[in-house]
Amino acid sequence: MKRILASLLIPSLSWTGLITVVPTDKTQKELQNAYKLAIDRSQNSWVENGFVNSDISARFGEVPVYWSASADRGSFLFFQPFNDLQYGLTRANWNQYKNVSYQAKDLNYSSSFPRAYSFSFSDNTIAILKSNIKDSFGLTVSWEYYYIKDRLENDLGLATEICSETDIVCNKLSGKKLLIIPAFEVSGTNNGRYIERSVAENPGFSQKLQSFFNSGGTIYTEGNAAYLLEVCGIIPQGSIDLVETIDGKQENNMLAELTVTDPSNPLGFPMTQTTLYTVQSPRINLGQGIVARYKEANTPAIVVIENPGKIIIQACLPSTGAKIIQGSSQWQWVANAVIFSYCQRVDVTRSVYTNIASLPYRGAVDDNDLPADADVPFEVSVRVRNLWDALAGDVKVQETYKTYFDYTRVLSGPFPSISGNNLSF
Repeated sequence: MKRILASLLIPSLSWTGLITVVPTDKTQKELQNAYKLAIDRSQNSWVENGFVNSDISARFGEVPVYWSASADRGSFLFFQPFNDLQYGLTRANWNQYKNVSYQAKDLNYSSSFPRAYSFSFSDNTIAILKSNIKDSFGLTVSWEYYYIKDRLENDLGLATEICSETDIVCNKLSGKKLLIIPAFEVSGTNNGRYIERSVAENPGFSQKLQSFFNSGGTIYTEGNAAYLLEVCGIIPQGSIDLVETIDGKQENNMLAELTVTDPSNPLGFPMTQTTLYTVQSPRINLGQGIVARYKEANTPAIVVIENPGKIIIQACLPSTGAKIIQGSSQWQWVANAVIFSYCQRVDVTRSVYTNIASLPYRGAVDDNDLPADADVPFEVSVRVRNLWDALAGDVKVQETYKTYFDYTRVLSGPFPSISGNNLSF
């Protein structure tokens, strides 16, 4: 057995060093590649060699990707130079993103970026609901599901999994972070008929959605799909009006102008478009979590509810708009919603140190390698950093180690509670 020595560090917010700022507004030449780069780096962020900013990371450790909610709002923040191909990230290939606009700055982090999010897409597949309710033609009533699947897989390079209500009742959301509910077909005089059938004809479905949200999962809806949250009791009755709907301007590809009310939320960040594809969009009657309003109708267009999980409601249909309107960047609204699902205002990064390079092993080894045939102790350091200009409360850090390792002790920091192979700080 290899033995684990753990350290939990809570570093100071103030440090100075290289920050590479990648904008996502109209100044970005390669917008899609900028998003793919950020997602790629968040999945593959272990440094083996080359440039390391010791204030934000450690050699043989994770390098986080931040998303600024203050200066350069909406920009992705990286902590290594892009022109150095030897920094050791295992999968990201800078040549693939070489036309992305960026600026390297030497800054004091806490004074320059008092608000930021951290995110990671490591080993996570996004669930998309495809209802088992069929229309009169035998087609799923979740007509928008393929548009969303196309956006995530082709525009962002993310993995998706199609789930029916039955799949969700059978625990298909286990291990998932995000469930996307596409817009439903409308038929007859009751605009919510298919949505109501989705819940009524699938016992246990609403309870599974509620449990997913309560356990920290994110549910993202487009168009009338928000009504499903009301039917399930996740948001209050009367929150979603499917009768008095909103449409964009016909002479402008059904796009409706928005006014941002919460600029610190990623759905309120500066984007390349300030309009959203809007067709028969519901009126939202929620007074909390309003991120953006329709400029003319003055009703909420985007609502975000946090705690214990996240609810992201877009009354509009950006996934569909991205498909229908040629050359449109409507997909950016989808991308921001998806990335925000994985965001935290507290950053947690780890590093692994084995000291094996000083031992007499043949061949080239690094100090994060482990022998296959020896009992060697190694250290895992966990850094926790508050990224917001407010106190972070009730922060819990959980580390799960493989059963072929043995946990021994904490070298520094608080002592964890132990349950099986889980350490909770």
